[in-house]
Amino acid sequence: MTLVRKRSIIPILVFLMMSCIWAVILPANPSPTAELSISPAQSSLAASSSLTVNVTLTNVVNLNAWQINVTFNPAMLAYYNMTVPSDDLLQSNVNGNSGLDVYFSNKVGWIDAFEGLDDPTLGINGSGTLCQITFNASQPGVSGINFAQVGANPPIPGTTALLDNSQPSPKTIPFSAVGGDVTVTSSGFKNNAYQFTKNGTAYTVSFYTNSTVSNAIYNNTAGVIAFSLTDPAGSTGSCTTSIPEALMNGTFWIFVNGVHTPYSTSGDGANENPYLSYNQTTARINIFRPIPEDIGDYGIVNMKDIALVARAFGSTPSSPNWNPAADINGDGVVNMKDVALVARDFGETYQPIY
Repeated sequence: MTLVRKRSIIPILVFLMMSCIWAVILPANPSPTAELSISPAQSSLAASSSLTVNVTLTNVVNLNAWQINVTFNPAMLAYYNMTVPSDDLLQSNVNGNSGLDVYFSNKVGWIDAFEGLDDPTLGINGSGTLCQITFNASQPGVSGINFAQVGANPPIPGTTALLDNSQPSPKTIPFSAVGGDVTVTSSGFKNNAYQFTKNGTAYTVSFYTNSTVSNAIYNNTAGVIAFSLTDPAGSTGSCTTSIPEALMNGTFWIFVNGVHTPYSTSGDGANENPYLSYNQTTARINIFRPIPEDIGDYGIVNMKDIALVARAFGSTPSSPNWNPAADINGDGVVNMKDVALVARDFGETYQPIY
């Protein structure tokens, strides 16, 4: 019996060895990965002026249509218009297109756009510009310009996706996305950079502000960035804190002198840029992540959070009642595990570090 088992394994081993050999001999798929990006990646302009950035796509194969959802911070930027250059990647002036559809909100800070070729069987290969977006700058700060809902499948409105020329139904094209940053400058504002260490790795956190920055620390145990901002009496200060996502990501809470303070934010995929304004002479700022169980961001885990989990109970990302915040453990379904996590931390509040 033992001998028979050994012999039956031999062909399998030979097959696996040959597979490994051919994997080394045969070349990898030569098709490069497509990349969607904002160009230039870093921009600077004065308040009350305008800026145009390119949305570029490289190394794409069989592109027939594209759609993007671009986010930005409406505290610094306002969408003005979007155009397709004469030499765009789809060669719209040669091949014809279904028109550029654009929707936007300068209150929230997003742009939806779509363009596709009239001929659904035509596929474009290569690299080039998809469109150009013009922003008007308002007040000083740092705003990310980033792509939201990247690679969503199916590519419903409000997502960023590339479609090929497959028939009878187009398929999504895999790609990576890289955002950019825009700094709106003004007299009296400067960048203050600090090095913070997390788990042995150093990260640069920048404060772009017209205030004096002091006593900036990062508490590795609590995951809190704390710093002081000082202004002349009677003046109004503002600050954009650029935080590497590897250091701290997700939703933030910001406390100013112990008071929970609303803020706006934007990211570029690598950094998050929360922005706030204040009028205290000296303000001690705490930036930290709330505990996941505080779904409604109330500052306390209570019955409201349980109600939000109950409302989304049994849902998955394709469900109409899906709430990603209610999927506390991130397993793709809202169930009793998520209810148990809220119950575990019921009544917990935040204790800022000063």
